[in-house]
Amino acid sequence: MKDFNRAIKKDFTGYSNLSNKAKEGLSIFSNDLEDAYSRYISENKIIDIASIDVYGSKKKRGEIISDVAAGSYNFIPGTAGGNCHSLLIVEALGTSGGGDGFNARMLDVVDLWLNCVKNKITIIVTKDWSQKHFNSWLKIIETYKKTRSAEFYILEYTEHTKSLSLKYS
Repeated sequence: MKDFNRAIKKDFTGYSNLSNKAKEGLSIFSNDLEDAYSRYISENKIIDIASIDVYGSKKKRGEIISDVAAGSYNFIPGTAGGNCHSLLIVEALGTSGGGDGFNARMLDVVDLWLNCVKNKITIIVTKDWSQKHFNSWLKIIETYKKTRSAEFYILEYTEHTKSLSLKYS
């Protein structure tokens, strides 16, 4: 979990291609993630913090991620409803074709796009890149960018190098 957050905080391959607002949004998200992680460690009285991944314990998958505050941006997965913001951050850290991977998260993304006209920047963080799944969404992504004058970024998190890289902008 700490490695994931460190990867967000430092310059990564393609970081310079992000807009200033996207960089600012990632910084805020990183701080919110750090706060959620601290609450999780404290509330669960965890001593071996090295055993905690971005999701929390294996038995209670999603605890840390679901506790991200998301006050100044929309966050998927997050609580349903809430205010509409110009920034959307999406965590898609499962397998690309799984329920918490890129392909499934894109359904939630499109739903937000249809219901939140303020959205101008979407950032998806994934760890399981699939060109096939990406290609199936590319026309929709390009249409969204063109019709909304919006920005769309996909960042890939690589666990073994503990790094992020820009896959699409």
